[in-house]
Amino acid sequence: MITMHRMTKAGVLLETLLLLAGLGLLVESFMSGTATYKLLNAGQAVEGLITGVDNYGFSIFVQFTPSEGEPRVIQQDGFVFEYKMGEQVPVIYDPANPAAAAVNDFGVLWFETICFGLGGFIAFVIGLRLRVGRSI
Repeated sequence: MITMHRMTKAGVLLETLLLLAGLGLLVESFMSGTATYKLLNAGQAVEGLITGVDNYGFSIFVQFTPSEGEPRVIQQDGFVFEYKMGEQVPVIYDPANPAAAAVNDFGVLWFETICFGLGGFIAFVIGLRLRVGRSI
């Protein structure tokens, strides 16, 4: 049988840190998801060209031209492993702020939100479980 920490300082600190970290990650996931949702609803789609690959494939540089403006280059981090130099990719950008742009791909757009949400949920549930187990 596994015994709970029963009010030790380290146990209380651990459950508090897990609850706070989980809550922080959930808030970050919500903010990231909200920004992505706004970009998808207000954004304009254009074609972009991958002009560089960096960090062992974890980052790509994409050049695109907004409908009104000069060519821009964005650095896209995250779930971009399958993209190669010189490849054409769909880009979505905010016409009011062309610097707010991303490769228009589900994995690229939602990877951060899903990771933060899943990590936050797991940490929060473990912290909550420790706290509930302590109070029994």
